[in-house]
Amino acid sequence: MRRNSSFYALIFAALALFALGAGGCGGGGGLASAVRLEDDYYAYVNADWLAETEIPPDEAWVSAFTEIETEIRATLIADLDAMASGTKSADNPGIKMAVEYYRLFRDFDKRDLDGFAPASADFSRIDALENLAGLSSLASAWIYDVMPLPFTVEVVKDMSDVTRYIVEIGMGSPFLSDVSYYDEGSEEGKRRKGLLEEMLVELFKAAGFDDASARLETRSAMSFDALLGAKQPDAETKENSAYYNNHVPIDGLAAKSRNIDFGLLVERLAGERPGVVNVVNEAFFDSFDDLYNEKNFAAMKSWLKAKFLYNYSGYLSGDFLSSRWRYYAALDGAEEKTDKSEIAYSYVTAEFGEAIGIYYGQKYFGPEAREKATGMIRDLVAVYRKRLEDNDWLGGATKAMAIRKLDALQINVGYPDELPPVYDFYSVTPHGDGGTVYGNISALGRAWRLHNFSLYGKTPDRALWITSGYVVNAFYQHTDNSINFPAGILNAPFYSQDQNDSTNLGAIGVLMGHEVSHAFDSNGSLFDENGSMKNWWTEEDAAEFGRRTDAMIALFDGIPYGGGNVNGRLTLGENIADAGGLYCALDVLKSKQDASLEEFFESYAILWRAKLRPEFETFLLTADPHAPMKLRLNVQLSNCDAFYETYDIAETDDMYMTPEKRAKIW
Repeated sequence: MRRNSSFYALIFAALALFALGAGGCGGGGGLASAVRLEDDYYAYVNADWLAETEIPPDEAWVSAFTEIETEIRATLIADLDAMASGTKSADNPGIKMAVEYYRLFRDFDKRDLDGFAPASADFSRIDALENLAGLSSLASAWIYDVMPLPFTVEVVKDMSDVTRYIVEIGMGSPFLSDVSYYDEGSEEGKRRKGLLEEMLVELFKAAGFDDASARLETRSAMSFDALLGAKQPDAETKENSAYYNNHVPIDGLAAKSRNIDFGLLVERLAGERPGVVNVVNEAFFDSFDDLYNEKNFAAMKSWLKAKFLYNYSGYLSGDFLSSRWRYYAALDGAEEKTDKSEIAYSYVTAEFGEAIGIYYGQKYFGPEAREKATGMIRDLVAVYRKRLEDNDWLGGATKAMAIRKLDALQINVGYPDELPPVYDFYSVTPHGDGGTVYGNISALGRAWRLHNFSLYGKTPDRALWITSGYVVNAFYQHTDNSINFPAGILNAPFYSQDQNDSTNLGAIGVLMGHEVSHAFDSNGSLFDENGSMKNWWTEEDAAEFGRRTDAMIALFDGIPYGGGNVNGRLTLGENIADAGGLYCALDVLKSKQDASLEEFFESYAILWRAKLRPEFETFLLTADPHAPMKLRLNVQLSNCDAFYETYDIAETDDMYMTPEKRAKIW
């Protein structure tokens, strides 16, 4: 349990890529003939898959993305099992720690025997609190020990100047992730609160509380959580990078509370009192004492207990673990996950993902594949540069800065060569030496904090990766100006040397262009070539960019889907990137001798195929910055001139969009 950063509060399923076999998909055969491509291209190409594929009972959704992820997971679980049993060697310190932790986690019988005992001493620290002053005096120690608090403190890159670190203070995490769920009129909020209450009662009872006491503590905890949850911003605000960059003098922050000395707290954690800190959710701290006060202390204490049990339930005995996973499943309308190997894998990769990613990348991807994939990205970046040079709406000064940013783009492919420095702080204590899963996760959390606060005053290393090599996804990182393609997403059928150019470009090529386009979307455009948040736009070009982004908002905003409506502002950045990636990959395709627009578009359609449970679909509409996958395909194709030319789309077809409504940005 490494961190609780508000900047990374939302991580959702997104950016899945699905490529085809070398011969293309042959859309129009089988069940596809029942749907006209001119009316619904998504349903036309994916008809057979949609009809035949079932969502696994214990999953919220299924797609080509999750199918490949399942294959990778099975491979790595088999390898971890072999290394844990000694039939396969663990060749480096990072993977050795991961295997030892996996071995501990898989001993569910020992964990059931231990029950709540490994965590009881830390839980008693909360129980022993007598008043707010006592909690405030312990805050620095609790942050190091990864104990729950209604606020967070950590060291992060300074978004205004990424050559340095800054101490960041933010709002703590309520149980429910969206402010709308705390609205008394929200039916989805009522459902989620009911499931939460049920889980918390179970956790308190597992910790030794009788039924009446468990329900009393739960009601008290949820009353405080309602106060906290109402202070979080909405999903649109969370998607705006500027929300996370607010320099405040430390003395000014300290003056906002009579009940805790933030200046002294930061000094104890960072080793000195900085002149300024970064504050996330300034409004929360403007009224901090309205929440953090003696009147609310009893309810806050119950909330701290509930948060502790929730945060650590996965690391205790089976009754704790089962309550947590039943809650997760019920939120998404799925069945409880019971595969112990998969559960263990999910927790081990959460703590040792970098080590497992390097192992996976070296064993199943390798340097030659990494070099070839990097070359493909560089070719695409060169085409993107030409598109910027030919751009007809940017002025000369802004265009020069955009090209400068593109030229400085850092490309990370496959896996890193070295473990991050935090691993120097890690160790795992095995059962034989008295180790428990809870004891180790607590120690790992403290080690992460020690490393994190040791960064203050140092220069950030831009080469550090933000993801792990086995991950089936890709990312753009604003504060590094980097695109990141782990080995996991560079697997067949996403990308393969055995597939033709049209198929590869319709899938991985579009995603490569998508990630590059994030450098120039509604958030990326706020950052310069080094990753610092600085304005490099002329006033005229910024105004034109705004007009064009308004057109992109209009393409998606209000489209009925999944029992709700798409939020065009929430999904703006991803929609800009989707469009930019599509157009750039099409430009690359023009240079290929075997180019087939039909195969390209068919591959692009399979990229976004997915089936979701209604509960999960409702959640994504509220919180996910990506449009629903079907719309990521159909709306973008309706916005793309080449699609009309390829399939002779007419005004009478459902896929048709009038030219004046089409949005063109990159």
